[in-house]
Amino acid sequence: MTTITAHMRQEGDRAHVAIYAGDGDPVPLPCGVLTMAPSEAAELVARVRAGELSSTAITPKIAAHVLHHVGVTGGMEPEPFIQRLIDAIASADRTDQLRLAAVYPAYALAVHCTASADGIRRLQEVALAAPVPTAQDGGEHRG
Repeated sequence: MTTITAHMRQEGDRAHVAIYAGDGDPVPLPCGVLTMAPSEAAELVARVRAGELSSTAITPKIAAHVLHHVGVTGGMEPEPFIQRLIDAIASADRTDQLRLAAVYPAYALAVHCTASADGIRRLQEVALAAPVPTAQDGGEHRG
């Protein structure tokens, strides 16, 4: 599981929040630095430390999007940005996968699940757990 951490450094009326992601390695990888008001930075750091941004809950829609990517039953074609995101996660090296997982943890976990038949089966179960709009009712295409 990818762990996300954050550290804040204040300079005058601005604060810098450094975001890191790791998967058990001793040194997490830097993912970026955000500059914002100190009160907003403190809230972000508190939320990261509380685990709010480390959520890896795969929704039925995310599962269906990733299943479409690998071309198995239960998939649903995502919008172009999500298609490119899934492609990027799937083709990235480990360092860049961790960077993407810091921002899109559920998509990264779902892509990781496609490495095994059991993972794909679990994604299919999640995708079918809730109805997702199809092309017939004005939603996305499910295939």
